[in-house]
Amino acid sequence: MTLLAELNPAGALAGISATVSDVELRLGSSIGAAELRLSRESAHTLRVRLSDEEGTFISRLPADPDFDLLDLPLRRVRISKKEKAVALTFEDRRVSWMRGYDDPRMEYGTRTTREGFIYHLIREVKEGELSLFAPLSASRGSVSQRYPFSRGQGRLRENTWSCAGRLAAESSRRRFMVGDAMAFVSDAELLKRNPEREIIPRDTERFDFDLDSEIEDRAYLTIPSTGWSSPLGSTIRIVESGPADGVWIVHELRRNLRENNLFVTLVR
Repeated sequence: MTLLAELNPAGALAGISATVSDVELRLGSSIGAAELRLSRESAHTLRVRLSDEEGTFISRLPADPDFDLLDLPLRRVRISKKEKAVALTFEDRRVSWMRGYDDPRMEYGTRTTREGFIYHLIREVKEGELSLFAPLSASRGSVSQRYPFSRGQGRLRENTWSCAGRLAAESSRRRFMVGDAMAFVSDAELLKRNPEREIIPRDTERFDFDLDSEIEDRAYLTIPSTGWSSPLGSTIRIVESGPADGVWIVHELRRNLRENNLFVTLVR
């Protein structure tokens, strides 16, 4: 089965066309919601809810379809049906690939670093070519020489995506996808980078923030999706906002594809 997104001139989702066994189905008004979420906290996801009055779509849906939304390759990981409503959840296909690699593996700090170990894991992926973005170079190291890096803990199996997340948390870093690259980097390292753009809150549709000395600061932007090009992990500078002025990291991008607004979460 082939799924294709159809966008209107404003960039909002107009429908999804599905070709199944030479029969083309068009889902336009039947789509109730379609939310795309790109995040540094989890795999990127697309959640679609639609009405399938005649049961045509659900009856022809194969077990494991892939779906490309513009430049984002997705794989369906969940489907649920309640009466005449169908909900589909897709995740970044590259993350799905990494979830398929869970054989136990261990290396010691005498032979590699934390970054080097993760690089070895993603190089196992055969479905596509992935890369690693980790500003802390292998030559500098990040732990004592005898520290054991492992995929899997004791009898508990662990896949590459989960393993990278655990190793990131252990070293005050985050792991997230930007295109075909897994970023493995701390917020402190990102905040050293030059901001990609400067934003004045009054020029946006909405700007809110929550500044807390005990946890990370967060700010929230609402802007037209066509006016945004900064990827996850990039930095921007907020000016003329008062206490929220300064450099922020792009942490999450969320959009209802039935609309044209983009909701941006920033952290620092």
